[in-house]
Amino acid sequence: MNKRDDTPDEYRPHFGFTSGRLARIARGDGDQLTLVVGNLATTDVFNTLRTTEKSRAGRVIKEHALGNLRHIVECAAAIPTDRVAIVISYSSRDFADEYGLARAESVAIVASMKDCSAFLERKISQEEFIQKSKVHLHDKNGTVKLVEVELD
Repeated sequence: MNKRDDTPDEYRPHFGFTSGRLARIARGDGDQLTLVVGNLATTDVFNTLRTTEKSRAGRVIKEHALGNLRHIVECAAAIPTDRVAIVISYSSRDFADEYGLARAESVAIVASMKDCSAFLERKISQEEFIQKSKVHLHDKNGTVKLVEVELD
């Protein structure tokens, strides 16, 4: 495991991050740079009997990722990067099972800076923005997949 010199000894990697940093720069698709903002979480616990994994992911994106988008884009513009990615963790459980444990899920939305700017300037709708973005879901079973989220 590669740790930066300034990473606390007690830190343990989480979802592929190797230091306690909230943001990372990733290089992909040619030489495009992506600002990856991770280690974000919500205390929301979703009922698996009333929601689907796609609706849970959509709700987390709407309520948490999009609310922070303006600040994240401002940081990304200062670097400058081509894309931003926001990763948020949350929980779900079967509420019919009295002793059932909540299981972790996470969603990542990856969007181009152009699409972020268009959304923030209200040139495209929330639905259009999410459709143009790539949404990756890390479900409660540990599977990572590209999905189209459901917005309510």
